[in-house]
Amino acid sequence: MLFSEKYAPKKISAVAGNKEILSRMRQWALQFSLGKTQKPLLLWGPAGCGKSAAAQALACELGMQIAQILPPQKEEVARWEARTSELFAGSTLFASATLAIAEDVDTWHLSKVRGIGPKLASLVKDCSIPLILTAKERYDRHLSPLRAYCEPLQFKAINDAEIEAALSEISGKEGMGYGASSIQQITFSCKGDLRAAINDLQARNFSPSRDSEKKQFEIVKLCFRSPTYKSTKGVFLGSLAERGTLKLFVCENANAEISHPHDLARALARLSRADVFDGRIRRRQYWGYLRYSSDLLIWGVSSERRHPKAGFVSYGFPSYISKMGASKSRRAAYKHAAIKISPLTHTTTKTARAYIPLIQAQAAVAGGAQLLMEYYKFGEDELAGILGVSADSVKNGNQAKKPAEKKKKET
Repeated sequence: MLFSEKYAPKKISAVAGNKEILSRMRQWALQFSLGKTQKPLLLWGPAGCGKSAAAQALACELGMQIAQILPPQKEEVARWEARTSELFAGSTLFASATLAIAEDVDTWHLSKVRGIGPKLASLVKDCSIPLILTAKERYDRHLSPLRAYCEPLQFKAINDAEIEAALSEISGKEGMGYGASSIQQITFSCKGDLRAAINDLQARNFSPSRDSEKKQFEIVKLCFRSPTYKSTKGVFLGSLAERGTLKLFVCENANAEISHPHDLARALARLSRADVFDGRIRRRQYWGYLRYSSDLLIWGVSSERRHPKAGFVSYGFPSYISKMGASKSRRAAYKHAAIKISPLTHTTTKTARAYIPLIQAQAAVAGGAQLLMEYYKFGEDELAGILGVSADSVKNGNQAKKPAEKKKKET
């Protein structure tokens, strides 16, 4: 488990740095508990300064559920708007005890959904529940539709003294026994990025040289167009989670950057091999494999581009992330359903998920929904989540008409 997750603050007061901003966040959240609607907060500042940690610590301290707002996929924009509008209106169950968080909204335009900025702004405008948005730069042109409806709070980079204190505390709890000089080396190299410093501590990376200023798409470009092996040395790729996202970006855009089929095959083989080493790091916790993974991910992919493609290439957002975000509620419904199906079918919860298509077919039969709810003890909301329809449709029995209507349209 990553130290940045294991030692994530559980109270707003435990978040390092930016004490005045943290105090304002607590005050803002308490106003909601008194029934006073406030403007959404726009937390902006450099990476690793505590924006996401502060939002999650605030929710944890006040006992609020977190609702992650993710950018939609192209074909599911209407559904995403409907769900988000319902959440922001406070009409969903437990909405009063929910904190909505939309992270990195200044990068949402990379999802290639046309007009995503104005769409999000129109929803944020009428938001009546606690909502926190994060971004690196307040004045990014893609945030112009949002700025008028949010209260901006600037997070500044964490000072060296607080980073050293946090690293010393983690080192002591983990029994790592690092001295002050080692801690100072990491602090110096992270340049105010506490998350990077904690990841370096866990990876035992004491090198003072790092390229922490490179943005996501600059690193993606480096993976495809590095001129020499030497130019790739010292590039910091972040935690394993961040490296996982980078691999998704590289995989998504490999076809656009590498046109020759043999080059593409070799580059994807290098990318796959890098993923194998990252998997070994997770399982064995041996961080020495990191050097192989980094070389394969950057120079390994770039060196296989033997037939360069001239001109500008527009990079796209990973479709896998968009699909997983869009299907989060459905996957959660399947998981809860499997827990109820498992004891009745005498199977594990994993095997019980295989019965869900059968349940969906049975629900389409007249009266099937009522029988399923009685047998499996499903609630209307639970069965609606399995079938992908509204709870009212289940209540009125309209879900049985959908397959017939679909066949009629096809004919």
